[in-house]
Amino acid sequence: MILRMATSIGFTTLAIISLMTTPTLGASDAPELPALPVAVCDAATAYDCGVQIGTAMSERISSSLQAMPDLLALADWATITPEGRTALASLEATNKAAYPDAWAEMEGISVGSGVERNVILTTNLAQELEGLRIASEGRDGASGGGGGGFFQRSKTLEKHCTDVHLVRAASTSGEGTAALPALSALAHNEDDEQGAAANGYLVAARISGGTGSSGSGYEYCGFAYPGALVGWAWGFSGAGVAQTVNAMSPANQTTGKACALAARDALQAVSLADAVRRIDVGGLAAGLSFNLGQVAAPAGRGEPPPPLPPHYNVETSPGGNDVLEIAAGNGTGDGGGANVYYHTNVYLHDLGNTADLGAQDSSWHRLARLEALPPPASTIDMLLMLGDTEDPEFPIYRNQTAPDYATTLNSLLLDFGAGTASVWPFYPGGDAPWAYSPGFAATGVQPRYIFDLRGGFESWVQTAAAVASAAKPVGG
Repeated sequence: MILRMATSIGFTTLAIISLMTTPTLGASDAPELPALPVAVCDAATAYDCGVQIGTAMSERISSSLQAMPDLLALADWATITPEGRTALASLEATNKAAYPDAWAEMEGISVGSGVERNVILTTNLAQELEGLRIASEGRDGASGGGGGGFFQRSKTLEKHCTDVHLVRAASTSGEGTAALPALSALAHNEDDEQGAAANGYLVAARISGGTGSSGSGYEYCGFAYPGALVGWAWGFSGAGVAQTVNAMSPANQTTGKACALAARDALQAVSLADAVRRIDVGGLAAGLSFNLGQVAAPAGRGEPPPPLPPHYNVETSPGGNDVLEIAAGNGTGDGGGANVYYHTNVYLHDLGNTADLGAQDSSWHRLARLEALPPPASTIDMLLMLGDTEDPEFPIYRNQTAPDYATTLNSLLLDFGAGTASVWPFYPGGDAPWAYSPGFAATGVQPRYIFDLRGGFESWVQTAAAVASAAKPVGG
């Protein structure tokens, strides 16, 4: 493990959970955002949880995956050709041992949904399988067909998602500066293509037992693509640890541990340090960028608040990983000792032999625009950054207009001090067919969900049920 610290910069189904800090973005006449479908799993084992998820979302999973010919072609390659069978067998042996809960959950999703096992496995191992197929065909990964959604983007190696970190200690007023409260927040745009947007769903899970790596019960909640494990996009756990993921395309892909399963495994962590440990592992077949944070501990009666936990950005690759700690500064008259960090799907850490492949125009455009904007000083600033559409070709809030292939499916604000996860699903209307234009922040659209990061499974289910009872689900 390589651990570094980011440089600090100074600058001036019942009712929705109540009494939470919610960003107020101003009045809007925009229609209410629709709800997402929700799969609830309350099971003894990860396998049983997968069965429940698959059963609840069977029609959505089956119809979505059947409409992805590139995914089905990859599944055929992995089960029919000698090279594909060897690749899948190697990945299965490694990952069943490394991530028993995640693997069992995939098996359960297949049984519950009625979708063939090899298709569900390919859905979750697509990043690795496609890299191995490219290698077996003697291709370099920088060329090839298009299409195929999030499962097949290693083919053209285009990138998704934007993240903004802000960690700031409380500050007293100083010369030319005002006092600022402590703040720990992570904002995320989940980007992909229209087909995936119409068919993603939320999962709230409680697994009372574990198989191997968990050792005891755990809970998680997050966004899932059809047939995929939670963790690949974003999610949070009963331990108050939350994560978002940025797709990456390292040049040196091989066989080994699968990134999607590592992401699901991190949701079993009992602490922030445990989550970093589960992600910062050797032997990965491909690579992702993980963004991690944890809810702040409450202050004791009559005591000052404890220091805010740091955030982490972990870039992973087959050749090694790098852990970047994003912590608050000293917070004494310097505008709060704030620390800001951005990620847009390109390797920003020094990983030596790791190189990005493929189309990166959107990633570099989004990063340049973030760095050109004033650093955020509040959660509102962070949301406004995620909603920015100033770049006409590759905006931060994406709308699937050429040359940009992706749209923003949903946006997430994790306020670790308030202990909330606010979610804005995409809005299928307005000028763009799949993203509310010009962006949720600019229009003042309020979050559709406000989950309590400290509340656990029961409160997540109640929140999702309250929203579902008041709105027609996306794609319903």
